[in-house]
Amino acid sequence: MKKSVISLLTWAAAKPFLAIGVIALLAAAAVGTIVSSTGSHPNALYATAKNASLIEEVDTSATVKAAESLNLAFARGGRVIAVNAQAGAHVAAGTIIASLDTADLQAAFAEAVGTLETQQAKLATLESGTRREQLAITSAGVSGATSTLAQSKQAVREAVQNAYIASDDAIHNKVDSFFTNPRTAGATLTFTVPDGALQNTIQQERVALVPLFSAWQQSVYGSSFATATDTAVFGTTAMVNLTTIGGFLEKVSTALAETSPSAALPAATLASYQTAVAAARTEVATALASVTSAIAGEQAAEAALASAQDTLALQQAGATQDEVAAQKAQVDVARAAVDQAQAALSDAIIRAPVAGTVTEQNAHVGETVAAGAPLVSFISDGAFEADAYVSETDLAKIALGDAAQATLIAYPQMSPLAATVTAIAPAATITAGVPSYKVTVTFTKNDPRLKPGLTTALRIITATKARALIVPVGAVIQNDNQSFVLRRSAAGTTEHVPVTLGIEGADGMVQILSGLSVGDQVLSFGSSTAP
Repeated sequence: MKKSVISLLTWAAAKPFLAIGVIALLAAAAVGTIVSSTGSHPNALYATAKNASLIEEVDTSATVKAAESLNLAFARGGRVIAVNAQAGAHVAAGTIIASLDTADLQAAFAEAVGTLETQQAKLATLESGTRREQLAITSAGVSGATSTLAQSKQAVREAVQNAYIASDDAIHNKVDSFFTNPRTAGATLTFTVPDGALQNTIQQERVALVPLFSAWQQSVYGSSFATATDTAVFGTTAMVNLTTIGGFLEKVSTALAETSPSAALPAATLASYQTAVAAARTEVATALASVTSAIAGEQAAEAALASAQDTLALQQAGATQDEVAAQKAQVDVARAAVDQAQAALSDAIIRAPVAGTVTEQNAHVGETVAAGAPLVSFISDGAFEADAYVSETDLAKIALGDAAQATLIAYPQMSPLAATVTAIAPAATITAGVPSYKVTVTFTKNDPRLKPGLTTALRIITATKARALIVPVGAVIQNDNQSFVLRRSAAGTTEHVPVTLGIEGADGMVQILSGLSVGDQVLSFGSSTAP
C-alpha cells in the first residue's frame, strides 16, 4: 500500500494537470451519486458512526536539500524573561533557548484547567446521579447561603442608617455653622465668595438638601425599613443622596479655598470652616464606600444563593440524556480552552526545533519583542532539509513544530525518516498561475542515504484526536457550503441530517462535531466504512 501511494505521488508530481483532471472526473461522478441518494436504499452500503482516534495529515512530495540556517522567533509578543542559550551554544532538540514572561498565561492556563476539572466533575455527577449525602450537603449549602443573604441585607440597612447619620452630621453640624437660615428656602452663606455664581449655586443646593434629608429620614426610620427585603432600593437611594451631598461639599470646599480672610471673616474662622468641610467630606466619602461595599456583598450573596438553589434543583431532578450530552459539550469546550491556553504558553517559548548550534542571539532579558520578529539564528546538526509546496487549503492546517515523516522515493523499503516543520514561507510561489506555499521540514537525524535532489513522500501530522466521533468522508455531502449526511431511520429510509465537521483523517474518515451520535448509520458513497 505504501509503495502504491509513493508511486501515485511521483506520478501526480510529474503530471499535475492530468491528476487534476482525474480528480475532477471523480468529483463529478460523486455529485451525480449524491443527487440521487435520498429515499430508501435497501442494498446500499451503510457506515456506523463510532468513536475512534483520528489523525489529520497533509501528504505531499518534497525535495531534499542541504540544511540552512534557521531564524527563530516568538509566536507572540511580550517581555523577554530568560535567555538560556547564547551564541555559540550547542543545544539538543526541544531545548528552551529563550522565553517570555508568562505570568498571565500561566494564570489563564490554571483557570482553564480548573474550569475543565469543574465541568468534568459536573459530568461525572450527572452520569452517576446524586447521592443522598450530597443532597444533604447541597441543601445545607442553600440554607447557609440564605442566612448569608439575610446578614448581607442587614448590613445594607446598617450601612444606609450610618450613611444618613454621617450625612446629617456633615451638613447640619459642620457646614450649617456658616449658613444663616440653613434649613429654609432663604439659606445664605455668612461670608461672601469671590465667585458670585458659585455662591448662588451653593445656596440653591443647600435649599435643595432640605427635602432630600426629610425624605431620607422618613425612609430610614420608617416602619418598613427594618423588615423590607428589597434593601437594594434603600442602598441605591443612599448612594444617590451621598453623591449629591458630596458634590455640594466639594463646591463649598472650593468656595472656601477661593475666599480670603477679612474683617468679617478672620483667618482663624476661615480655617475652622475649611477644617469642618474637610471632615464633612471625609464622613460622606467613608459612608459612600461602606454603602457601596454592603450592596456588593448583598449582590454576591444573592448570586451565591441562586447558584446553590440551582445546584440543589438539578441534583433533585436528576439528569436527562440531553443534559448529559450538553454537559459533555461543555467538557469539550473546556478541554479546548485548556489546549488553547497550553498553545499560548508554547508561543511564549523559543525551542530548538532540532539539535544544533545558536549562531546569533538577539533576545535580551527585559526587552519587549514583537511576535514573529527573528531573534535567534540557528544551524541544525542535521545536514539535510526538504522543501514541499502545498496548497493554501493545506497550509492552513500546518504549523511550525508539526511532526513529519518522509519516505525516500529512491528507497521505498526503508522506514520513514522523522522530521519537523521548521519554516513556512510567508508568500506564495506562483507556478503556471497556480499559487502554492513552501513548507520546509528538517530531518531529526542524519541518514547516509539522504542526498540533495532526492524526492520524498512527505507526511505532515497536523492534528490528532485520541477520541473523536467519525464517519467515512464518502458519507458526507457538500451542498451550498453546508455539510450533511443521509442517516438511516428506524423505518429503513434515509433522512438528510446537517453535520458540523472537524478534522479529516488520511484514512478516509472525518470527525463529526455535531449532528450525529455514536451508533448512527449513514449512507456511504465511498469504500471507507466505520463498522
